[in-house]
Amino acid sequence: MKTSNHSFGRSVLSLITVFTFISVTAFSQNNTSGNQPGNLVYNYPVNVPVRYKSATKVVQDMDINGQTMETNVISYIGLTLKSLGAAGSNFKIAVTVDTMAQTVDSPAGFSGGAIPEIAGKTFNIVISPDGKITDNSEARNVTYAIVSGGTGDAEQITDNFFPVLPAGTIKPGYTWTSEDSINSRTSTMVTLGTVKSENTFVGFELYNGVNCAKITSAISGTRIMTTQAQGMDIKVSGPYTGSITEYFAPSTGYFIKQIVDTKLTGIIDITAPDAMSFPLIMVITSTKEAVN
Repeated sequence: MKTSNHSFGRSVLSLITVFTFISVTAFSQNNTSGNQPGNLVYNYPVNVPVRYKSATKVVQDMDINGQTMETNVISYIGLTLKSLGAAGSNFKIAVTVDTMAQTVDSPAGFSGGAIPEIAGKTFNIVISPDGKITDNSEARNVTYAIVSGGTGDAEQITDNFFPVLPAGTIKPGYTWTSEDSINSRTSTMVTLGTVKSENTFVGFELYNGVNCAKITSAISGTRIMTTQAQGMDIKVSGPYTGSITEYFAPSTGYFIKQIVDTKLTGIIDITAPDAMSFPLIMVITSTKEAVN
């Protein structure tokens, strides 16, 4: 039984490693309409590089026939963004992947490291003033090999990378609720779900010497992820809850930092070739920060 459990653990790693690049912060907002006093809008300076570092840790606990199996996935990405100017009412941004690494530590062993094949790759995206990506098509053509097998693409890196801002003029204490559905498809996985976010504009405070708008959110929803690994059809499903804290600097026109913590308590179902189910707890901590 121990050998089969470890074999199962290796199989589901492809699901977990892909999932680390799918943001849990997607929520619906109305677009802002211009840089009015009191509004928060993105306005990256044209041709000025802005560098970000993004780190994500996933701790997954499975109970397989009474045996606890813990898997830790750590991912790191360094990006440089450079605004190319207006694209209609939106903005075109060149994205360069400076570095990318991922490690997987599980009872099946330790693997991973740097992913050099994607370093230096550049593609363009288009974002709206409130941070929604309106064109991410070029990112789909930038691919890389996932540590545990399969292929990922840069769309998973940039999709929902930018915290979405509230519409209209806001003041400290302003609250709003947003809901959205999740429908993400890659070459290896399909993710469906819902997300509800209760948001609060806390006010302005200094972060690393920069005056920032601080926004906090309590999120909840459901997630269903399906994939295939080593000939098995695998589905992860369950509810999740979490929190988001972000700092947006109106003076620079971009976000300085975002911290996301989520916990999913669900089930892993194997539907083929044999039917099996195992309880799962997945805790994800993610931080994105400007490092200029």
